[in-house]
Amino acid sequence: LIDSESQLRAALGDPSLGAGVTGIGGQAPPGGPAAGRQLQIQFHSDPSPPRVGKNNITLTVSDAGGKPVPDGEAKVVFYMPAMPAMGMAAVRFEAALSPSGGGLYRGEISLSTPGTWQLTVTVEKGGAVLGSQHLTLNAQ
Repeated sequence: LIDSESQLRAALGDPSLGAGVTGIGGQAPPGGPAAGRQLQIQFHSDPSPPRVGKNNITLTVSDAGGKPVPDGEAKVVFYMPAMPAMGMAAVRFEAALSPSGGGLYRGEISLSTPGTWQLTVTVEKGGAVLGSQHLTLNAQ
């Protein structure tokens, strides 16, 4: 497992992989309807760090000026790449988060295995992507 994680770190060129949540913040894709708009996306899980089984997820989403972004559609995708040397297929879980007011979005996700997960958080409103962020975290 340690060797596979080392190979994954090297392949992704990310020395912080496995160091917990990284990459707080988000930016809309260039040229889209929200081009140039920067979002601050903060990810929280309960328990923290996430564990195998049920985890409650909360996102705090605000614009570049710190104003909450309410009533959007938030989605979190957890992805773990395949590790053929260990006989493990890729694993993917997705959760839609419900707006809770004040720029908060809540939901839950169940994870089947511990390890290093790659997350993609996406916030949309009216069908337009406002921003997305890629994070890396370790689940126990």
